[in-house]
Amino acid sequence: MIATGHHRATARAARAQGRTRAVLGLGLLLVLAAALAAVPGAARANDLPAARSPLVTQLDDLDRLRQLSRDARAYARDIADRTDADESWERRDAALDRYRDAASDGRRGDAIMALEDYIDAGGDDDSDRWRALARLHLQDDPRSRPAVLAGWTAYAVAGGDGERAAALTLLAAVARAVGDGDLAIAFLQAALAYRDDDDTRAALRATAGDRPVLETLTGRIERDVPEVCLRFSAEPVSDGSVRYGDYVALDPADEVVARPDADALCLSGFPHGTAVDITLRRGLPLAGGVALPETRTWTLDVPNREARVAFAGDAHVLPARGGQGLPLETVNVARVAVEIYRLPARGVAQALRDGAAFRDLAGWSLNDLRFDSGTLVWSGEMDTPDEANRQRRSAIPFAEAVPDPEPGLYAVTATIAARDLPHWQDRPTQWVLVTDIGLQAYHGARELVVAARSLETAAPRAGVEIALIARNNDVLGTATTDADGLARLPAGLLQGNGGASPSHLAATAADGGDHAILDLGRPALDLSDRGIGGRDAPGPLDAFLYLERGIYRPGETVELMALLRDDRARAVTGLPLTLKVMRPDGVEVRRQVVTPDSGGGAHVRIATADADRTGAWTVTAHAEPEGPAIGRVTWHLEDFAPARMEVLLDAPDDAILRPETTVPLGVEARYLYGAPAAGLAAEAELVVQPDPQPFGEARAGYRFGLTTEDFEPWRGDLTVADTDDAGRSRVEAVLDHTPDTTLPLAALVRVTVLEPGGRPTNRAVKIPVRLRDSLVGLDPLFEGGAVDEGGTARYRVLAVDAAGAPLADRTLRLIHYAEDWDYQWYREGDGWRYRAVVRDRRLDARDIVTGADGTVEVDLPVDGWGRFRIEVADTATGAVSSDRFRAGWRVAAPGAQDTPDTLRLTVERDTYGEGETARVALDPPFAGEALVTVLAEDVLWSRSVPVPAEGAVVEVPVTEAWGAGAYVAATLFRPGTDTERGPGRAVGVQWVAVDSADRTLAVTLDTPETMRPRGTLEIPLEVANAGPDTRVTVAVVDEGILQLTGFATPRPDAYYLGKRGLGVDLRDAYGALIDGRDATTGRLRSGGDAAGRHAPGLPDKTVKPLAVFSGPVDLDDEGRATVRVDIPAFNGRVRVMAAAYDARGVGHGEADVTIRDRLVTLVTLPRFLAPEDRAALHVTLDNVDGPAGDWTVAVEAEGGVAVASTGSATLTLPAGGRATHVATLKGDRIGGGRVRLTVTAPDGAVTTQDWGLSTRPAATRESRAVARRLAPGQSAPVSADVLDDFAPETASLTLGLSTLPDLGLVSLVRALDRYPYGCVEQTVSRALPLLVVGDVAAAAGVVDRDDPADLARRVDDAIGRVIAMQRADGGFSLWGRGERQDWLSAYATEFLVRARDAGHRVPPFALERALGFLEDSVVGLDYPDEALAARAYAFYVLASAGVVDPGALRYVHDTALNRLPAPLARAHLGAALAMIGDTARAQAAFDAALSPDVWLSSDAPEDQRRRDPYGSPLRDAAATVALMAEAGLDDPLGRVAALADARLGRDHLSTQEQARLVMAAAAVQDLQGPLSVTVDGATATPVGTGRALATPTLDQVAAGITVANTGAGTVTMVATGDGIPTTAPPALENGLSIRRAFYTLEGRRVDPQRVDQSDLMVALVTGEAVDPAALGDAETHHALVVDLLPAGLVLETAAVGDGRSTAGLTWLPELDVPEYVDLRDDRFVASIPLSRQDPGFTVAYLARAVTPGVFTLPGVFVESMYQPTLRARGETGQMIIAPR
Repeated sequence: MIATGHHRATARAARAQGRTRAVLGLGLLLVLAAALAAVPGAARANDLPAARSPLVTQLDDLDRLRQLSRDARAYARDIADRTDADESWERRDAALDRYRDAASDGRRGDAIMALEDYIDAGGDDDSDRWRALARLHLQDDPRSRPAVLAGWTAYAVAGGDGERAAALTLLAAVARAVGDGDLAIAFLQAALAYRDDDDTRAALRATAGDRPVLETLTGRIERDVPEVCLRFSAEPVSDGSVRYGDYVALDPADEVVARPDADALCLSGFPHGTAVDITLRRGLPLAGGVALPETRTWTLDVPNREARVAFAGDAHVLPARGGQGLPLETVNVARVAVEIYRLPARGVAQALRDGAAFRDLAGWSLNDLRFDSGTLVWSGEMDTPDEANRQRRSAIPFAEAVPDPEPGLYAVTATIAARDLPHWQDRPTQWVLVTDIGLQAYHGARELVVAARSLETAAPRAGVEIALIARNNDVLGTATTDADGLARLPAGLLQGNGGASPSHLAATAADGGDHAILDLGRPALDLSDRGIGGRDAPGPLDAFLYLERGIYRPGETVELMALLRDDRARAVTGLPLTLKVMRPDGVEVRRQVVTPDSGGGAHVRIATADADRTGAWTVTAHAEPEGPAIGRVTWHLEDFAPARMEVLLDAPDDAILRPETTVPLGVEARYLYGAPAAGLAAEAELVVQPDPQPFGEARAGYRFGLTTEDFEPWRGDLTVADTDDAGRSRVEAVLDHTPDTTLPLAALVRVTVLEPGGRPTNRAVKIPVRLRDSLVGLDPLFEGGAVDEGGTARYRVLAVDAAGAPLADRTLRLIHYAEDWDYQWYREGDGWRYRAVVRDRRLDARDIVTGADGTVEVDLPVDGWGRFRIEVADTATGAVSSDRFRAGWRVAAPGAQDTPDTLRLTVERDTYGEGETARVALDPPFAGEALVTVLAEDVLWSRSVPVPAEGAVVEVPVTEAWGAGAYVAATLFRPGTDTERGPGRAVGVQWVAVDSADRTLAVTLDTPETMRPRGTLEIPLEVANAGPDTRVTVAVVDEGILQLTGFATPRPDAYYLGKRGLGVDLRDAYGALIDGRDATTGRLRSGGDAAGRHAPGLPDKTVKPLAVFSGPVDLDDEGRATVRVDIPAFNGRVRVMAAAYDARGVGHGEADVTIRDRLVTLVTLPRFLAPEDRAALHVTLDNVDGPAGDWTVAVEAEGGVAVASTGSATLTLPAGGRATHVATLKGDRIGGGRVRLTVTAPDGAVTTQDWGLSTRPAATRESRAVARRLAPGQSAPVSADVLDDFAPETASLTLGLSTLPDLGLVSLVRALDRYPYGCVEQTVSRALPLLVVGDVAAAAGVVDRDDPADLARRVDDAIGRVIAMQRADGGFSLWGRGERQDWLSAYATEFLVRARDAGHRVPPFALERALGFLEDSVVGLDYPDEALAARAYAFYVLASAGVVDPGALRYVHDTALNRLPAPLARAHLGAALAMIGDTARAQAAFDAALSPDVWLSSDAPEDQRRRDPYGSPLRDAAATVALMAEAGLDDPLGRVAALADARLGRDHLSTQEQARLVMAAAAVQDLQGPLSVTVDGATATPVGTGRALATPTLDQVAAGITVANTGAGTVTMVATGDGIPTTAPPALENGLSIRRAFYTLEGRRVDPQRVDQSDLMVALVTGEAVDPAALGDAETHHALVVDLLPAGLVLETAAVGDGRSTAGLTWLPELDVPEYVDLRDDRFVASIPLSRQDPGFTVAYLARAVTPGVFTLPGVFVESMYQPTLRARGETGQMIIAPR
């Protein structure tokens, strides 16, 4: 028997009786399919079931398919009658096995026989097997008749839409093969009706060829006016030029409405419940100039709408008197069953907590309510107005059903009468609170003020008890309303957590007869449109933090001032203030506690280090160390150079850039020393990018454009002329093409003016881009992007013109979609991935009209849960926006924000003095009672006043409590006696400022307009309103620094005395009033680092910023002071910034001072050089104030830099004239150097200026070692061969002598010291040895042996850097960001513990946080195998800190020792046990560590490598030796020889291996025997027991050194040469490859030897693993990329001075996001993860050619940091930069 998915009979007798119905007829099949599709909850692509689609029913009308159906039944009977064997699963399984074998072997005939046997054995209802049979027949003959019959049978027996679609697609292929294109089209159309997919659509279009065909027909039936949408193979014409009603006929229809809607033609005008003929006439036009070739009529059986019931909205407050019914929406329902339940007051908190309140209830929830938590008070039925297929609103007369409601909350459910619902299904539920008490709450910093009003009269309700109820039902506090209806509760009661957190307010009338609640979990009233903007309102304490500038170079000191005041701007003194410093990723790195002085101020200096992370750093201020921030300030840390020019861009105020239009911009460039920047080259570009806030904060809540759309920024060059004699030019912004996007855009116009020496100065301006004449914005009036399951999403829709002005009476088209997400898996490479496919179901479409303010609010009800989207379009302009939201997901969504009606307030004056009276006029929308309040951080004053319809004026006293100002707020209550509208409210808010002239400490600065450098700038100042405790801070900063970040002068008066945001949250119950006025009342019925090795940092830097900060300065009795600042050799402009403060006032002042020589010299030189580099030093001389005549310039150099040519010249300059001199510098030798410029005037006056300039090596530093063992009495010379080919200034030799086999201690310490940019692991590995071999470090020259503090500074710097990379949870990740690593966290904490124990200062908060993290990590004791190594290490560190749990440590030993994956983990456990005195267990652990069968880290399976990515056999062996020596167990000395041999066998060591070898050498030092040697030709220094070091000079090495062993034991002598080779290293590929290429901004390859000065280039760095398998399956490598720059380039960063970025460079490949990036003066550094699955990377940076010359171009380098044998280096080359 063939069936359609129902149970099949298995008995042969049943089959015999049913032979005649072996294959169901098509008509019956479709009826059954329709029945299946109608099952509740079935997934549908649209409201129209596929079986009803004309694209499917058309198959019923084809005669040849009727014959095919009959033939198919006969064909199926023949196969089923082949044998009389019984049906059985065994026979079917055996047949399938034979089929699979035959199919895989290519035996088609056997496969066919096996499938026929399967069908005969009872598999005749298996659509998949019928399709397989058809495909087998088609392999030999694409026109095979058996294939057609099998395919049709597969369609007939299909049990789902997917199977039907697959069968129809197969039949279409046969139809195409026999040349019957029309039939193929019909099959494909039907297939698309069942399953819409791209492949089937493509097949349909290919079959139809050039003629357009109908592809899909979808229906939107569940609406008052049904609609069908037809999608053709070409889109309809949407520009309004076609009247589609002329080409469409509907029968029957009241009218024909035909409109294009995106890619479909939508038709309406026909009724529900009838068969409609849809006629599409020949010639119907479609896009692309095509039209329907013939007239075609389709018949659609339009169903009636489903019967449904729903409550309208989410309101729940029903006025006790005069209240309306409960509005109910119904469709095709004549009677509903109603049940009313009461939840007593005590159950409200739990219902709110559990999320059960204010949402639909399932059947089992109602049972709980009836029999447990509540009471069923009424049940019955109600007649509802019933108009076929129309949504009708009726009202349940609640007062009639419950005439005397008891206190509590009611739940009313309504379902279709006589229809049973399953218990799990939600019932439409209306929650009801019947009351006459209207509540309003003002939540301030100190108080919660609650107002109670009568909903009936709007008058205050006195004597109402207000209780604050917690989530656990506890009463947190109570208060009683006074005569004005106000009650006050301390705001601290709302600060509880968990069960003690506030839930709601419960109000009880004085007589106990009325109750109300106000849910405190609902959002506050949305008053954002009432002018409440301003800086965030402070709490009781308010800190203003300011700096002297916004950017610092690493190594500089940040000058910070903190002012602490209360919310009335009065100084707070004597209260400790905690300052926290956060690095760019938000992790705290240090904290400092300060106590403000008598004026509330405190000065703090924050030192930065050269190795600190670049980016935006933040300081926050806290009154309580772990409390919220009460102030913050941010600065940038970057390697910057100050600007020497300012570039101004002048754009029209109303500038808007449109396609094919231009916006002119004026350009003006001036040197900061005052002269116009004349005759300079300029560049300009335009970058078009999305602008998510096209109208700034004014429309910040709106979303513009389609949420489904992305826009990649793009850039283009603009033409700009050189500056004229006045320094001016002009540029026109133009769009060279029209972007195809709905998103709002902005054009960033950036102009770069180039100094004569090539240095750029950038300035950028943003111009709005408008592609259409209007924009549509969507503001979701709910939070979190979600609403409740079955809830309503409310949006405020905005229409504005291009300038942002509201468009009133604008008709917009709204479409509401449900989104069905599907995930399709596909294979990519070695793995599987998936992509999301979204299919839309249109739920609603309607026109909406904006009001006078350009907005309109819309409600979007959703049925059930899922993803949804709203789209709103302005069809007149094509502007469209959309937003996605979700419903349900089993989590109740936050409530919607309520926007109250507006009450207009007008204040007589903008500003009032203390003691005056402000007159506020109320312009009401209705008459009523108003509660007028003054709001700051709390309710400061209140009064209840009557307000007639014509308005009222209220007098409000201005008091000291207002501080800088306050908001006057008025809530106007409408009484319920207004029968037309019922109770309601309107809210108005107005800021009123308080005159603060007497509190403003204006600072007058008497500075000169100009002065000469190399002198003292005297700054006399005077402070208005100064008192005895007034202080002032003064900063003098180069304007070229300030303009890099747009730094504004600190203005504490604007901060403290300016407008603030509203600091009080308002909530009320009026937004929850049930509105049933427009509903018909129903009738009730009864019921009831590798970077460091490549080059050291720059010892001498060319950039020395001019920035001086005075700190707090006291004034004299007249409020005056003089600040003096020494000015160096400097030409430019400085800004003098003063801030004054005392106990009562604050203020500021600023002035500019131009500083210049008579002859200004602008010198441009590179920031560094490499050996043999030749670089131009460009000197521009501007005779601003000097005499005419001969001026002599002389350039001198010393140290690592030399002058190669044209070091001096005599230039004849007229007064006001300019000249240029270019000298050539040479990188002479590696090291620091200086350049000096001397200028001699015609009158003999001499001025000098000098700069630091380093010569940095371009090759890798190398170490070479030669070891030799000396027997007793033996002597040997020291070989100098280890110094061959090293540059002499970098070469050094260290001689190590030891009674033990040498571990290369000196070279290890030196190598570790060369990691200035290390991650957490490298920083610890570099510093940890300094704690144990400081003497070796001093002897080796790593630290200054003549400065005992140098070692401490090194360790302290490392402590700071490690803490700077600590995560907020106390753990550590490699670069301080990204995924936490437990093993690394223990390593970093071990260093901090050892540093503390060695006497270094480790901030307690950081160490406690780190130890706390380790303690948390070992809690539980039941560890997975992959966590054991890290847990054992954590126990060791905790034991070292003295905070380990001994019982837990023993437990792990006894239960998990043999599970520990590597020897180091066992050694860690043993050392920890030794620390607590458990020697027996400790020895057992070390024995296990030394067991030969234990897995070593690098030999272990890859999952063990993943557990400890820093491990290796050498690392483990060295660390185990150190731990044994530390514990005093076993024989560590006996293992040193093997360790030394393993170390010498390795060319490259990781930092982890180096550090552990150093620790091992230090640990066994005290176990060594005595050393007795003589050294002839040098001096050896003893280092501990059994070891000595000699560091001879190069002359001593050349003269010869001999060592003799005069002791009784063997001595190991190791000569280690260290230096930088004079020849560049060759290219290298060892497991990795790397390439770097330069490109123009347009993507053209750049030849490094043909670069022009000022060229801006993109450096594209790509690398990959040569063999990805070498990376391991489970391992992630951290590849460190180091690209040393040629000296003529300067990195460009968007973070500084309107710099450029790679945004808009669309030709770039997809770039990887590094774990860490550092942009420095001389290098680009990045850390990038690599794995077998992702073995390659691509990164890019921008660099500008600034200095002409010939430069070494070092090869780019990459190394796997913890498997350093994986490395690559590019070839060293040359870059030639030609002058402009």
